[in-house]
Amino acid sequence: MENKPMIVPVLRHLNDVDDLSKPGRDGNLIEGQEEEARIIAHDIYSNMIKDGKRAVFMICSPKIRAIQTAKLIQDEIYKKDKNFKVRIVSDSNLSSLFEGEFILPNNYIPGDRFETLPKANKIFHKETFDLENPNELYRFGDPVKQEV
Repeated sequence: MENKPMIVPVLRHLNDVDDLSKPGRDGNLIEGQEEEARIIAHDIYSNMIKDGKRAVFMICSPKIRAIQTAKLIQDEIYKKDKNFKVRIVSDSNLSSLFEGEFILPNNYIPGDRFETLPKANKIFHKETFDLENPNELYRFGDPVKQEV
């Protein structure tokens, strides 16, 4: 029996509402992304059938947006083939790091954009994932490390 390499598709979630008021900025998907889900589902389904497989196992983070993305793809696969097996499992090991809590204005609406957030994200990633001195305990708002 020939040993075929395993194909592991990796994808992130579709576009979501960035909800800064929830831990992990966990918001719902933005509506109207069914066509993108259909394309992804078609790609996954086609590759599985080509390899003689009749099932796919999807693992996602427990984030709302990740689970909604997986379910959208599952629904699209079922539209193609109701007998194809699709299993979705969420695993907390795939959760993102806790970034800290935001101090938000009283009139904040999920999805609001702030000019300084992209800069704060860059600082967070630089501080947290610095190859020479990673600091996984860094949170938004912590003092920025200064060069000596």
